[in-house]
Formats: sequence, structure tokens, C-alpha cells
Amino acid sequence: MFFYKGKMPPLTSTDFICRDQGNCNPKFIRSSMYSVPANPDLLKQSKLPIALNLTPFAELKNEEAS
Repeated sequence: MFFYKGKMPPLTSTDFICRDQGNCNPKFIRSSMYSVPANPDLLKQSKLPIALNLTPFAELKNEEAS
């Protein structure tokens, strides 16, 4: 089993500049859960909703490439 442990995105209240490195800018898409249980039974027992918050027209700063 492979687990990728990446960095958490900045809080929505944080002022940040995002560089495009192949992943979506967190201003456009955020997940309600960043560590999903790998075991289906554990996922079912947790009863945590997995949702995405999409903001397709989020404003970018001048320093960020679109």
C-alpha cells in the first residue's frame, strides 16, 4: 500500500501566492478531507463526508499565472 504524505494547503484566511507545479491552486478547489482512510471498513465507520468546494472563477493575484 502506498501513501503520499504531502503538504496541507494554506488556510482560506491566509494571504498566499501559488505557483503552478501541476496541481490545482487551492483557491479553485478544496477538499473537506485530505487524509482519506485506505481501508473501506474504516472509511465506512468514520462516517466523514468527502466533498469538494469548487470556486472556478476565483481571483488570482498579478504574480500568479492563470
